[in-house]
Amino acid sequence: MRYLGGLIVGAAAVAAAIYAGYAYKRKTASGQTEPILRLPNPFIPKGSAAELEQQLGFRADAPKGADLVTYSVLSGNIANIDFEYAQYRFVLRVSKSSEDVSGLYGQTLSPETVDPEYHAVLESVLTGGLSRRLTWCKDGIYFTLVNTDGADPALLRRIYREVCPAGIG
Repeated sequence: MRYLGGLIVGAAAVAAAIYAGYAYKRKTASGQTEPILRLPNPFIPKGSAAELEQQLGFRADAPKGADLVTYSVLSGNIANIDFEYAQYRFVLRVSKSSEDVSGLYGQTLSPETVDPEYHAVLESVLTGGLSRRLTWCKDGIYFTLVNTDGADPALLRRIYREVCPAGIG
């Protein structure tokens, strides 16, 4: 009987993992869907920046000109905005916490101060490839812009200027 109970618990865990991998999907440029939930973090889909603001109490949005924008809340308190810009994929995560929410783990190379007023720093991170993150803080809200598919640092700076217009000129 104990063996059967362990088998049932194991099957339930496998089913939950499979469901988690397919629970939330987003449309790609070709119109197909793909999962946006690949990690064990709870993503709650939202329909717009206004819905994020209503739940989290601060404004966060993709830059003008972004395509394939999807909004979600990560771990109950982080705005997660996935978008395409200039044919590259980006994630913008915004929260009231200063912790690193980039999801990039590896050796950090050549940090560059982009805007000292908002403590904006652009970093390259060796993650098996070369990824980039640009972090800044404005009005007590922390922003992390991430790219993992080869966008040039100049493009991250351009998105920063769009998302944080009171920053650099």
